[in-house]
Amino acid sequence: MTRFTSEIQRRGVLRIGAAYAVTAWLIAQIASFLVSTFDAPPWVTQSIVVLLAIGLVPALVLAWVYGNETDTGTLRRRRRIRAWTMATAVAVALLLLVDLAGGRKWLVPGSDLRPTAVAVLPFDNLSGNPEQDYFVSGMRDALIGALGEVGSVKLVWISQADLARAGKPAPEIGRQLGVDGIVTGAAMRAGDEVRLQVRLMRVQPEERLLWSQSYDRALPEVLALQQQVAIAIAGAMKAPVTEEQRSRLTDAHAVDPVAYEAYLRGMHHLAKGTDADIETGLRFLQEAVDKDPGSAQAYAGLAIGYATVGHGPGSPPDVWAKARAAALRALGLDPDLAEAHFALADVKLYFENDWEGAEQEFKRANELNPSLAMNHYHYAWHLVLMGRLDAAIVEHKLAQALDPLNPLHTAWLGGLYVIGGNYDEAIAEARKCLDMDDQYAFALLNMGRAYSYKGMHDQAIAALSEATRVIPDWGYWLAVAYVRAGKRDEVLKMLAEFESRPPTPFGAYGLALVNAALGNNDAAFRWLEFQPRHAWVPWARVEAEFAELRRDPRFQDFLRQFKLPSCNSTSCARTNDSGQGPPLATQPRTST
Repeated sequence: MTRFTSEIQRRGVLRIGAAYAVTAWLIAQIASFLVSTFDAPPWVTQSIVVLLAIGLVPALVLAWVYGNETDTGTLRRRRRIRAWTMATAVAVALLLLVDLAGGRKWLVPGSDLRPTAVAVLPFDNLSGNPEQDYFVSGMRDALIGALGEVGSVKLVWISQADLARAGKPAPEIGRQLGVDGIVTGAAMRAGDEVRLQVRLMRVQPEERLLWSQSYDRALPEVLALQQQVAIAIAGAMKAPVTEEQRSRLTDAHAVDPVAYEAYLRGMHHLAKGTDADIETGLRFLQEAVDKDPGSAQAYAGLAIGYATVGHGPGSPPDVWAKARAAALRALGLDPDLAEAHFALADVKLYFENDWEGAEQEFKRANELNPSLAMNHYHYAWHLVLMGRLDAAIVEHKLAQALDPLNPLHTAWLGGLYVIGGNYDEAIAEARKCLDMDDQYAFALLNMGRAYSYKGMHDQAIAALSEATRVIPDWGYWLAVAYVRAGKRDEVLKMLAEFESRPPTPFGAYGLALVNAALGNNDAAFRWLEFQPRHAWVPWARVEAEFAELRRDPRFQDFLRQFKLPSCNSTSCARTNDSGQGPPLATQPRTST
């Protein structure tokens, strides 16, 4: 050991090692400074450190080999310089070999692990003023819309309430959503100036910042700003952008600040979903189109708002005509606006009963923006009406994957399982939904219906009673559950109370449900013929409440009025009679 130690000293191995360590430390410090100065990715510094560490071993080996020379002076110095050069070359070669062997993901984290799916989380309000919440959420929604036009980018998003309810750090939320990247941001408005900060992080398999940028723009340039950010994020993800997509994302016009503010306020209120908020949202959107008649976005938002009202119990008789006019105006201004095609698809499906036209519009909206969750959602209900249950479930699951913490998509996926007779699956989806919101009436409705068809009448009545407490207009489904439980006396009392109300399209639909369940076919057909019909009436073709009514020969005449394919009690829903009408687009989250 003494001889070995002396040999190491004689050959200068320790001097070389010490010199190498000092030099490597200096290089690492310089690299860290430059990375910070030029905002380069952190993996650059890590790569340099790994390279220097690898180079230490060949440096020591070569110092031993060349230190065996007996020459002195210039020759020895040249040999040592050559040792340094060879050590560096060996280190680079080793790094390349590891890279080729697939080790780059370990050596250079983040260099090529670009996220394939990202969750766009709610943005922070930089101003701290709650009055700007509508603006901040609008900026985020606009970015989602722009990113959605890049078909290769898979998007997921959640609401501020969902994020708060989850109560977890943003990266953990991303992992919970099953994505490997998250987009976070912050925004504010000061007069006609906009500040926007956006970050793209990878969260799986580990957290790493991939891209971040701050922007200051004039408010009229806000659409161009959102499209610029979308292209930058797609670039950071290495997501391909077609020429058509790039053209749309670089063809933004200046906005009218007053009209755009009204548009953002309108969409912010529509998203809340209560009757009062929808009414307020429509008022702001009307103001937006009055201020800027050339805004296709505002007209599309107005159309979606009217269609939302059209699904509800108290829809005015002219609401669907207004939705159609606004959707057509939006398409006239921008034929490639996905939201406008979605709005027109809704009109064709629920108002015009133009089944082929509705499918074309749904498909076109999906082509233009595959990440538009509500388009997938309503397309699913078109498919189930056409008897394509399996395809409907696939489409509904797409909506759920895009907006996974929105209880709407989970509750009504359960509705599709009811149609297929998969009652346990329906109950499971309802429970998932109630974990998100324990008062969510749609989940209670479909859970109650599934229990009823399983013969679990007490559980069915309990769930439907709670649903009716949240939304009193839904007492019709509770009455049907009483029929199935054999409690006809209670049903007859309820029916008398229902019939004492002023007739409405939704009330007529509900009375048809109850009479069909009671076997009062004449009354059921009479209420189905009530004018104007409610948007849900065609779905009598697959709804479970009308299973017995479908055995009546008059039912085929009813279907021909809508140009729907004829069916019998076992074929309409493909697998069995169980069925469910199309859902509302939104619902109050509190008792009404």
